[in-house]
Amino acid sequence: LIRDYVQVEVIGNELPLLSTADPSDVEKQTRIYNFLRAPFQLEEFLKLGFLVCCDSFLFLFTLFPIRVLVALVRFLGSVAAPGRFVRDRGSLYDLMRGAIFCITLVVLWYVDLSVVYHYIRGQAIIKLYVIYNVLVIFDSLFSNVVFSDPNSAHWQAEATHSDVSEKSSA
Repeated sequence: LIRDYVQVEVIGNELPLLSTADPSDVEKQTRIYNFLRAPFQLEEFLKLGFLVCCDSFLFLFTLFPIRVLVALVRFLGSVAAPGRFVRDRGSLYDLMRGAIFCITLVVLWYVDLSVVYHYIRGQAIIKLYVIYNVLVIFDSLFSNVVFSDPNSAHWQAEATHSDVSEKSSA
């Protein structure tokens, strides 16, 4: 009797496998599995975000100035010879974006960013807001892990072990 109790406690055969589990247990197991899979998916998402940022950066400093110059030539050509050049919305849009880009560069040229950084860093309200949001995120993550059934992770391990055993015996 004691030997059986110790064997069950050490080996852990008392938990049912995934195929015999309740649907609610399967749902809990799926939540835990998704939680454990999230960091790997986050890494792929960050790679995609990096590529999108590189694309925007390269467009802004390579193709965008060429488009603004072409739009400027079209605009000046339509002013000089009204019937020869056509003024289209795309060219006007590129001229507006180019003007906004140039204005932004001029404004940022005269602003000391270290002063702005230290001004924002000194704001106590922003610090509290950030700390509060970080705590809310960690609270939701940890409560999701703690309040879900801890046996779901074990069932996943048992199901994986039984799948490996079935494949090796076949």
